[in-house]
Parts: sequence; structure tokens; C-alpha cells
Amino acid sequence: MLSTKSTGSSAMTHETIPLNTESTVASKSTKINIHRNDFFAARNCIAYAGIVGYFLCYSSRIILSVAINEMVVKQQKNETFNEDCPVPGSDRDLSPVTKIISQNHGTFDWSVKEQGDVLAAFFYGYVITQFPAAFIARHFGGKVTFGVGVFGTGICTLLTPVMAYAGVTSLCVLRFLMGLVQGVVFVSMNHLMGVWAPVYERSFYSSLIGSGADAGNIVSPIVAGYLCSLDFLDGWPLVFYLHGLISMVWILFWCRIAADSPSVHPRISSEELYYITGESALTHCHVTTYSNKASTSSTISYNRTLPKFPWKRAFTNLPFLALFVAQFCSNWINLGIMLVLSPYLSRVLNYKISSTGIFSCVPWLCSSSSILLVSYTTDCVIRKGLLPVTIVRKINQSIIGAFISSLFLILAANSGCDTVTTLFFFTLAMVCFSATFSGYHCNNLDIAPNFSGMVFAICNTCAVMPGFILPAFVTYFTQSNEHSPELWRKVFYLLAGINCFGGIVFLLLASGERQKWSLDAGDGCNDDESDEIYLEKRRYEIIESG
Repeated sequence: MLSTKSTGSSAMTHETIPLNTESTVASKSTKINIHRNDFFAARNCIAYAGIVGYFLCYSSRIILSVAINEMVVKQQKNETFNEDCPVPGSDRDLSPVTKIISQNHGTFDWSVKEQGDVLAAFFYGYVITQFPAAFIARHFGGKVTFGVGVFGTGICTLLTPVMAYAGVTSLCVLRFLMGLVQGVVFVSMNHLMGVWAPVYERSFYSSLIGSGADAGNIVSPIVAGYLCSLDFLDGWPLVFYLHGLISMVWILFWCRIAADSPSVHPRISSEELYYITGESALTHCHVTTYSNKASTSSTISYNRTLPKFPWKRAFTNLPFLALFVAQFCSNWINLGIMLVLSPYLSRVLNYKISSTGIFSCVPWLCSSSSILLVSYTTDCVIRKGLLPVTIVRKINQSIIGAFISSLFLILAANSGCDTVTTLFFFTLAMVCFSATFSGYHCNNLDIAPNFSGMVFAICNTCAVMPGFILPAFVTYFTQSNEHSPELWRKVFYLLAGINCFGGIVFLLLASGERQKWSLDAGDGCNDDESDEIYLEKRRYEIIESG
């Protein structure tokens, strides 16, 4: 607890505030008078810009996979196979079927392998910058790192048509560069949330910003499909031009409203600053100048240096390892449903996604909505002290996000040729999986808020591996007959099994409390300056400015 102190001939009185611990979360929420629901609060504005930034990043991944169907020339060919499921609405029996794929008016004569190389080039760049992103964000700040990542993605998207005409190799290089710059985006936002998000709002802000990614999954294919159908400029280049121009506008707003920390935000209110710094318990370092107007006109500076990441202690810490495993296993479901759902509906159930419009987006829409609902409920439970943070994280991640979602995934795989039932269970699986946004997705802010970006970078480096591995597994299981429900069922069993394994590890080993290796590393104080002393200086600045 901090107590009243005096300096010189003039006394400075301060309220007593407990430092951030899991046991005092609920009591602090009643002591601090702040309008948490202020729509234009500084941290809310950063979250809104983060939503759009995530939307632009996920859109950049998806729009090429949609546009490439109009970019390349498809030669007419006959394909005969034995379908297990009839075309919905038809009365035919399960006899051999011949499909005729006709030639379109594409521009580029690229082979299937070349198309795959173009789409995969992004991920090779993306995985490289995970570790560097954490160091860059800590040394240069989350504002610059996140802004450069989203803006650089927009520039690369804007140049996509030009590089496509230059050749496959040029386009692959551009997509690789896009992966490099986008690799810093999610790490730097986690770094920012470690500074900006109060402890019992972490689930909400993590999920709110993450909803931008789901919005990208929902909106981008629809908009890209429409633009590709236009005759103006051949249609498909419009997809990349629109995305690039939106990114240009976004960066102007980001530079205006974002800041590396509450203490350096030019327009934050003194009440919100007091609220965040008290609740966040100084989760990051600051270099701030304080002016003691009551006793002297001179300026006193207190510098706080960056703490070093304790690699050995982190990798021998069970909650850290639980988070590492959970994020890796969860991404199998996250990427798996994203990559497998459309081919399964098209190849096995003969589901015509292009002719059903918004109906095919129902699973993503429901997932996006449930993310916000679960996060809000989670923060309410934590704020009111109904359950410890550790229990809440385990329920969201393991019980709901792993076990129940995997059950629905298995039910979807065993729904036979019933398209409606299959989509229903897929939707339930994704709704349950959305609880992981209030599980592993914000657990790095719990166990090491001063290293939130670094922890996310370490975990995400391996978590993106399923993006490389999963297509190979799908090919291995379905290569004998890609239209067989039995063979595809093995893919879904694999995804469910990996997800459940991650849920078991998280359930047994995870924690919602800040770990000792994070506490011992400090928050950037000088050796002779404790967190209590720094918080005292911080509070004095607020009193003087208010």
C-alpha cells in the first residue's frame, strides 16, 4: 500500500491504492471513479483502430485466394469421380459423375504449383518476424510497430497487380515481404494491450480487437467476389486497390489517436490515466518527466529502462509452457476450420458457396458475435470476484474452447450428407472455440504483462506452423478420393484430438496469476526505484496535471 508523503515545504497528499493482484481486482473497481464505457476514451479509440488494422491484415491474406481464381486461365477439362453425397436438391442416385470445368478469361497462365507458391509465400515471411517483432515493439513502441505493419501490408497489397504482371517470382517476393511486415502486427498489439488494458478488461479488449480478424474473414470474400465480377479494369485489380487505399487512410487516423502508453498520450483524461496506471500495475516501462510545481520550478527526470526477458526461467515455467502448447494446438482448429471448411462443403457435400451468399458466412458471424459476449461475461465474472482469473481462463480455454468445440467438430464430421446439420455443428464448434479469445489469447497478459508482446511472439512462432503442415495432412488423408466423407472424417478427428490435447495441458498447468519470473524481472525500474516509488511519482504527475 502507498501512503501519504510530503516533499519540501509543501505536502503532497495521495490516496492509498493497492498494487495489482488477483485478490484485489474487485475492490479496486469500486474505488476508482472513471467512466469505463466512454465511447471516445483513449484506450477505446486505440481498440477501434486496432479492429480495423486486424481487419485489413486478415483481408490481405484472403483476397488473393479469391482473386486468383479470376487472375489465372483455367483450361477446360473433364473430371470423373464417384460422389458419396448427391448434389443438394437433386434426385439422382450415387452414380459416377462427370464435371466439366470450362475456360475463363483469366490473364495469367500459372500452374497449380505456381499458384500454391504465391499463396504460401506470405507465411514464410510471416513466421520469420515473430521474434524480432517483440524486440522491435519493446524498443520502438507498439504504436510505430503496429502502424508500420498495417501500413506496409497496405502498400504491398496496392502493388500486387503490378507485381503480378511482372511475373510469378516477383509476386512471390512481394507476398514474402508482406508476411515480413505483417508478422509484427499481432505481437505489437499484444504489447500495446499489456500497457493499455486494465486487468479486468483484458478479455474484452483482446476479444474486441480480435473480432476485426473475424470481420476480415466474413466481409473480404464477399467484397472480393463482387469486385472480381466487374468488367472495369478486369475486376480483380480493384480488390487490391481498394484494400491499399483503405490502409492509406487508416494510417492517418492511427498516427493521430495512438500512443505507446497512457502516460504519453496527448489527449487522455487525467481520470482515465489514473484508472489505467492503477489497474495495470505498471505493466510497462516509461520515460517520463515530472515537474514539482509545489516546491520548485525545476524539472526532475526519472528514467525506466527495459527489463530483460528471462529465457531460462520462462521456458522452465509450467504456466508459460501450458500457454505455449495451448496456442499451438488451438491454431490447428483456428486455421483448420478456415482452410478445410470450404473444400469440405464443396468437394464432399457439393455445397455451392457462391450461390448461397451470406448463408455460408453464418458460422463466422456467430463466432464473431460470441467472442464479444464471452469476453464481456468473462470480465464481469473477474471484476465481481465470482471466480479467480485462473479458473475463468481454464473454463474458457479447456472446457469450452477445446473439449466442447471438439465434440461439435466430431458431430459435424459424422453428419453424413446433411448440409444443414453439418453447418449447424460447424457453427456450434466455432462459437465454442471463440471462448479461447478469453482463454489463451489474453493469458500472456496475465502471467507476464511486462513481457506480453515477447510471450505472444514466442508462442505464435510455433502456432503458425499448422498453416504449413495442415494442407499436407489433408492431402495425405484424402488423396485417394477427395470426395469421400470417410476420408475427410480423419482430418476432423486429427484437429479435434490436437485441440483436446492442448486443452488438457492448459487445464492442468495454466495460471491466471502473474508469474514470479515476470515480477523479478521488474517493469524497468532502476535498481534503487521500486514499483511503489514509481507509482507514487506517477500519481503525483496526475494530481499536478489535473
